[in-house]
Amino acid sequence: MNFSKPTVKPFPGQTSTISIQFLSDIHLDRLVYQHVPIEPAAPILLLIGDIGRFDDYDQYRDFLVHQSAHYEKAILVAGNHEFYSSSRTEGLEAAERLVREQKMNSKLLFLNKARFDVPNTNVTILGCSLHSPIAPDYTKLTHDFARIKDWRVADHNSEHERDLARLKSSIAACSNEQPQRRKVVATHYAPAFEKTAHPATKTTPSANASPATPSLRWRTGKARGMSSTGCSVIHIGTPGSNRETLS
Repeated sequence: MNFSKPTVKPFPGQTSTISIQFLSDIHLDRLVYQHVPIEPAAPILLLIGDIGRFDDYDQYRDFLVHQSAHYEKAILVAGNHEFYSSSRTEGLEAAERLVREQKMNSKLLFLNKARFDVPNTNVTILGCSLHSPIAPDYTKLTHDFARIKDWRVADHNSEHERDLARLKSSIAACSNEQPQRRKVVATHYAPAFEKTAHPATKTTPSANASPATPSLRWRTGKARGMSSTGCSVIHIGTPGSNRETLS
């Protein structure tokens, strides 16, 4: 279990800061959804994928209900493992059902086509899975195509194109309409190849990252290292945690 709590400094003229707690890759399905102690450290919890599986609906719901009760807002970005044992369509439908669950008390947001403007701040949170582009000969490097129903390389790459186009459009729209807002982008897959992966995986980056995305404050689940160039990536999803202040 790994989490980080960076603090977004206020824009000039504001008097407050906003803290966001990040969590990813705890793979509750491997833990048979046993209780995982997570100490609330911020008003917003950002879950950046590979938390559980949509197919384990009841167990995943109970976990999210428990967590959302301790935060003002819980924001979920889907990872690839969220869709294991279901199809893409089934998984997305389950995610929307989770958001509508009465016990969530409207605290859960599924960050796929949405954005979240943090109340009383100039901070906007954007995000999606940001699927990586995968070459045909990379299929043996990921279990996704065997464990997600009706999921093929072409589907994965099409989703990458949609994710990237939608994300760039949302970022541009936010910048044009409200240039004073500070943007935090959350994706499960890393937004760059360089300096986001452990050296041992450098020959297979397409399973974990996408190339050439905008330089912003970025948080990602499927990272294997720290990046200080282009995008700021917190090292989560592998042992250890990091904390930093966004400036």
